[in-house]
Amino acid sequence: MPCAFERRRAAFALTCGLPDIARAVSTLLAGFVTPDALTNPDLVESIPVPRDCADAEAILMSRELSCELNRAQLIKKFMRIAVTQLGVERAVLILLIDGIAEVVAEAVASPQRVEVSCRANEIFSALLPMTIAHTVMNSRERLLIDQPEAFPDDPYVHAHRPKSGLFLPVLRQDRLAGILYAENRSTSTPIDRAKISLVEILAAQTAVSMENARLYDALKQENRERTLTAERLRRSEALLAEGQRISKTGAWTWNADSGDMQWSEQVYDIWGLRVANGIPTFDALMQHVHATDRERVIGLHGLAIISDVKDEIFTTEFSIDRPDGAWRRLQIVLRP
Repeated sequence: MPCAFERRRAAFALTCGLPDIARAVSTLLAGFVTPDALTNPDLVESIPVPRDCADAEAILMSRELSCELNRAQLIKKFMRIAVTQLGVERAVLILLIDGIAEVVAEAVASPQRVEVSCRANEIFSALLPMTIAHTVMNSRERLLIDQPEAFPDDPYVHAHRPKSGLFLPVLRQDRLAGILYAENRSTSTPIDRAKISLVEILAAQTAVSMENARLYDALKQENRERTLTAERLRRSEALLAEGQRISKTGAWTWNADSGDMQWSEQVYDIWGLRVANGIPTFDALMQHVHATDRERVIGLHGLAIISDVKDEIFTTEFSIDRPDGAWRRLQIVLRP
């Protein structure tokens, strides 16, 4: 289950390589968790979480993001949380994908809900102040803009004149994974400064969860490919078996060093042997060959074994007596 580890999330935060999350969770839990509990998964499972506590709400939001393995749903959840917590009208998320910055989502708040839409191949300058975004990408530090008019040369600021804005770098293990831009256009209500650190921590959690989701998607794709390959193999084997049944032919391999043999089902039918009894040894099989043909067949096998000519063909005809008393005339074709 994706959420199987959610009750161990506090301990995970301390070992996942994200110092900011570790310090934040330690602070959030400081009022009701002993230091030993933070590194003891068995104790963490029994930690009481006050539902009416703002700190507990932050932990629950972090759990919700860490449990989501669907990348699109993860982005939507984070964007709704960010817009709601910051008290902004709009937000845009840029992610670095294979080193290239891409706008992946835009969230717009209404009195009823926060609508999140996926974005792709958008013109960045139409969605956010890119001249400021480049500065944040280079510095990897948050930037709160109370006076956007201080950036008159930015095309976005000039066109939309936001009242306030916020740039938050999205970091994963101290690496820049993207940028969150949030703004208020029509209202002068300031961005909730008290929630900036929380959203920054949740952004880092989202970056980790997105990597987990990517690995999970890759695993699912690999499993799908393996399933398809196995299905194609089964179909190919079924077609081969049907072709051999119709043509009364069989295929087999023999390792002369180990004596191991592999038979197709039709070979059993040709020799009149039961599949349940397994493959007989080469010597036992030769006992079914007529005495007048046996030496020639054994000699042909010997020639095929010592041949060093690629794709050389050895063939002969011989007669066998099947266990059911029936007589058969066979042709064998050997290829080293």
